[in-house]
Amino acid sequence: MHGELIYPFLLCSGLLAGFIDAIVGGGGLITIPALLFAGLSPHLALGTNKLAATAGVFSSTWVYLRKNIYRLQLWLWVVLAAFIGAVFGTVCIHFLSATWLSKIIPFLLIVIVIYMSLPKTLKSKGQGMAYRPPKTTSGLTGLLLGFYDGFFGPGTGSFWTTILIALFKLDILQATAIAKLMNFTSNIASAIIFAYYGTINYSLGFALMIGYIIGSYTGAHSAIKHGRRLIKPLFLILVTAIAIKMLWH
Repeated sequence: MHGELIYPFLLCSGLLAGFIDAIVGGGGLITIPALLFAGLSPHLALGTNKLAATAGVFSSTWVYLRKNIYRLQLWLWVVLAAFIGAVFGTVCIHFLSATWLSKIIPFLLIVIVIYMSLPKTLKSKGQGMAYRPPKTTSGLTGLLLGFYDGFFGPGTGSFWTTILIALFKLDILQATAIAKLMNFTSNIASAIIFAYYGTINYSLGFALMIGYIIGSYTGAHSAIKHGRRLIKPLFLILVTAIAIKMLWH
C-alpha cells in the first residue's frame, strides 16, 4: 500500500473495528488483516494491534464503568487472572518464527469466524450488580482467555460475552460490559510485553488507535442505549459478513 494511503486506511479500519468491538467483540478480525495488508510482519501486526486495541477498549470500558452496570471490586480476582494469562500468551507468541506465524494467523482467523458464526442463545435474566463470581471457575476462565488474547486476540470479547452469559448467567449488557473490562486487562498486559520485545509500529499504531478510541466510545454508548436490540443483530451480521469476505478471498 502507498505510504500516503496507509494512515487514513488504518484510521477508518480503527473506527469500524472499535465500534464493533465495543458492542460484540471481534475488532481484531478487522484490524489484524488491515495491518498485514498495510505491509507489517505478523509479529508487528499483532503488537501494533494491541497498542491500538488497548486504548480503544479502555474507551468503551470507561463508559461501562461510569454507568455502574457491575461492581468492579467483585471482579478484581478475574482481572488479575486475565492479566497473568495475557503475559504468558504474549511471551509464547515471540517464540514462533514469522514464517510459522504467517501460516497460523489465517487459520486462526477462519476458526474464530466459524465460532462466531455459530448460533448462540444469548439470553439470561442477569445476576444483579452484587453477583460475586466463583473464584475457581472465574479464575481459570480469566487465565485461559487472557492467554488466548495475549497469544492472538481476535474474538476474545465475544468469547468473554458468551461465557459470562452461559456460565455465570449474566444478562447480555452486563456480560458485554465485563467482557470489555477483561479485554482491556489482557490487552494492556499484552501491549507491555510487545513493547518490551520491540514489536510495535508506533506511528501506524497511533493512527489505528485514534479511530479505535472514537469507534469504541460510540459503540459503547450505542450498546447501552439500544441493549439487546442492537447487540445481538449486529453480532450475527458482523460475523456473517466477515466469514463471507474471508471465504471469498
